[in-house]
Amino acid sequence: QSTAQDMEKMVEYVFKNHPEFLDISRQKNVELKEIGTGRKRILKNMNEFAGEEDFLGGKTGFIDSSKGNLISLFKYRGSVLAITVFGAEERFKETTKILNWLKINYSVASTEIQEEKIIL
Repeated sequence: QSTAQDMEKMVEYVFKNHPEFLDISRQKNVELKEIGTGRKRILKNMNEFAGEEDFLGGKTGFIDSSKGNLISLFKYRGSVLAITVFGAEERFKETTKILNWLKINYSVASTEIQEEKIIL
């Protein structure tokens, strides 16, 4: 089990030390090719934010006891916004609501935030 603080630490570590994981997570589709047969398969990313310009990456999750979970990183005005949602029936909709709220209310605090800082 994880807390929002645990997720913040994890995503900040990945963002700074292994950004290639985030690169993979933001792709809409990935083509895999079997070595022996050359047969190709397309895997579709289930993350609804994949492929969006401001989406930097994230991780979906689901367990019966807490339903849908999602951590997402978004680029906004020179900063990185980290949004964590636990226990949501509609994790992408809930994340969108939070992201839209942040975009509306962000300008008040934007002068205090340094570039590339992760905000949770």
